[in-house]
Amino acid sequence: MSVIRTKSLEMGHDLKSNKKNAIAFYRTAYLGEPRKAVESYVGTEYIQHNPLVADGKKAFIDYFEEMARDYPDKEIEFCVRLQMGTWSPSIRTRPGRAMSTM
Repeated sequence: MSVIRTKSLEMGHDLKSNKKNAIAFYRTAYLGEPRKAVESYVGTEYIQHNPLVADGKKAFIDYFEEMARDYPDKEIEFCVRLQMGTWSPSIRTRPGRAMSTM
């Protein structure tokens, strides 16, 4: 999972609000507006979990702009999964007909 220092976390801890913001962030970025997602939801830094994507806001924007060009019909689904005894959020994506998990 990516580490996002969100504007809302910098202002205080509110789990319900943070969940809403995280979903809005990924939905906005994944569905074609990564610059808007970063401007609206990312605070001072962005640390990426994907070894194929560099850390930082610009790298995130570049990656998701490329995804928007390469996979215009992609879909995103948010779910929670059980992983090693702990419930964790998960994002499932469909770049086309095939399903992949981020």
